[in-house]
Amino acid sequence: MSAADAPPSASFPVNISLSLRNATAVALHVIAPYGFVFAQNCTVSASIACVSTQFQGQSSAYITPVGNAEFTASFLFQLLVMAPSTEPVSHTWLIQGLSAAVDPTALAFVDSSNQSQACWGEFRKGFVLTPLREIAVEYAAVPLITTSLSLTINIQYRNRSQATELRMLPPTNYELTCAAQYLVLATLPGQSPVCGRSPMSLRFPDSIPEGEHIFIVGVTVPIEVPPSTSLSGLFFKVTLHDRAGSILDSNMQVPAKRITSPLLRVEGAALAWSSSTPSAETSITFSVTLKRSLPPTTPAATAAGARVAALLLQMPRGFEHQIIYPTDVTSGNPNFKERQCAPNDASCAWVQYDTQMNIGSYFNTHNRSDKVFNKVRISRDETQNMPAGTYHWTFPARLPSVLPRDTSWHLSLCSSRFCTSDKNTSAIITFVVPGFPFGATSPALPGMNQTLRSSAHRVLIRTSYKLIQSPLFLLLLCRQ
Repeated sequence: MSAADAPPSASFPVNISLSLRNATAVALHVIAPYGFVFAQNCTVSASIACVSTQFQGQSSAYITPVGNAEFTASFLFQLLVMAPSTEPVSHTWLIQGLSAAVDPTALAFVDSSNQSQACWGEFRKGFVLTPLREIAVEYAAVPLITTSLSLTINIQYRNRSQATELRMLPPTNYELTCAAQYLVLATLPGQSPVCGRSPMSLRFPDSIPEGEHIFIVGVTVPIEVPPSTSLSGLFFKVTLHDRAGSILDSNMQVPAKRITSPLLRVEGAALAWSSSTPSAETSITFSVTLKRSLPPTTPAATAAGARVAALLLQMPRGFEHQIIYPTDVTSGNPNFKERQCAPNDASCAWVQYDTQMNIGSYFNTHNRSDKVFNKVRISRDETQNMPAGTYHWTFPARLPSVLPRDTSWHLSLCSSRFCTSDKNTSAIITFVVPGFPFGATSPALPGMNQTLRSSAHRVLIRTSYKLIQSPLFLLLLCRQ
């Protein structure tokens, strides 16, 4: 018994190979493990007829050969079955050969003392389900906010059918939306899918290509997950459908993020830029809004999961900061207090970034000789209160010549000032901030105009300084 592909909640054919040896049967009774359901017309083989029925709460199939034939010796056939949403507890399939025809609605798995049983067998190993493996969700799990959720999925077609629709069911009390202000098709630019609400779905006019894709939608996070929530209600459920609506692939157990402490009321991560020209130097401004002040760090705050020691900004691949000195990074809110350091402590700085000049890397913990130029970390003074309000920071960066497939930015609030990635356990909140295409006009973030103009002026001065230092400029100057 086997299945070439067994996505959860999908319908697919099961290959059954039987050897009756010296027995002869006029009918077969196949009992599936709990959770599997036979289709009403449960055969895809022309040589048999199949009727779906029930046996003690389990789905079963009554199978007869077409015509006046009997089941003898060895033979192979296929049955159409729908899989459960999660791996069943038991994988055992039971098969009974019957020597006389019976009423399919009154089947019983009889023992050898009953003359209607010709033979029986079981296949305990069964087969395991094959959910989508390369799939993940990212979002800021802050209670009672609506924010961007990034779904990364690697689509591989294992048969001729191709998906035209993506559906996503949220965990209990969560809500999903594909409204225009949230929807970003990072890897399918220019596509205009039809947005469905219940369940949230994206229906495309053409097939979704194979490969890795990033879909950004909106998610509303509840204040908590009720203690009585079933195991199924703790996961996101993602399904890919063909044009007829049939499930081609799925994963019904994509873990939700742990909802953060209600003491952390954070929202409104945003991004702005001064230039969106390929390979250009630009001023990047990122911001976050505190709806509730961050008090000084105490053991109680740390125990409650409410310690914020640093902010980590991770730019998309190919973007690089152009920070040379800490003064190249400016804060737009005077209420932000920088981490205080001893005068001779080179490892302690309120803003940390890799450069070609520094020894080692702040962010590459596996190979410290390899520098990481798309990350910037900012540490706050944890002895000071950080009042509610909007905070933003601006620094120079260079755009790539070609945009990566994933243009998302990630802003993490970390419980440790040594966090190196949004995947660290110390990254207690990570906002997904949609990126921008070349030529895009930057939004205006509240209270940052003067900071951005000042930083843009600084970029102009830096560019002019680099031009003056270039050999071509010196050559032209000498020829005058």
